[in-house]
Amino acid sequence: MKKIVAGVAALLCLATVFAAGGNAGPEHRPGRPVMRILGIDPGYGITGFGLLDAERNQFRLLRCGAITTPPNTEFAWRLSVI
Repeated sequence: MKKIVAGVAALLCLATVFAAGGNAGPEHRPGRPVMRILGIDPGYGITGFGLLDAERNQFRLLRCGAITTPPNTEFAWRLSVI
């Protein structure tokens, strides 16, 4: 199950990059503006996220993943984990 969740999170991150029309860009060069983008796929069982740097028309994936909580646990506890 963890492999499936990790795969879905990775696909979410890739989809975010390609939907923006860019690709993994070069390292940031000083003096150029960079926008940091946080994409969140909300859910209390599985919450996916992707963090990108956008510079002009190029994008660099910084991190992506999923935060999971066990089934049949209290909703308040799940929210505290997220």
